[in-house]
Amino acid sequence: MTFGTQGKHRGPFFDQISLRMARVTDERIKDTKNRLIEMAVCTPMIGSPEPFENQHTGKLLRLLESVRDYPMHTVRGHSDETGIPKSTTSRLIGELLNEKLIKRKAKKWQITPDGGEFLGDYGR
Repeated sequence: MTFGTQGKHRGPFFDQISLRMARVTDERIKDTKNRLIEMAVCTPMIGSPEPFENQHTGKLLRLLESVRDYPMHTVRGHSDETGIPKSTTSRLIGELLNEKLIKRKAKKWQITPDGGEFLGDYGR
């Protein structure tokens, strides 16, 4: 017996891009009471240091900044500081330790030279 699928062709695959959304108005677009109407406009963030490859990298950067600014914080403290859930913060700290971007010495977190370079690559 063989199984097959008959799926839909969803078109060609494209690389992920980052977009910046802005709220804009235009004098030519007004409602019936002559008020400006806001619209959302998306523009690509090409060449900007702001876009992150993905959310994961953004969380790592926020956590590294927290470690740099608050070396005495616990995992809970870094979680509260960054807004990242505690379980995710704990897992990310494990990743940063494994990649040797941070280290723990005498109950104090420290960013390693590699961690500083990682932050520098993103202009932080």
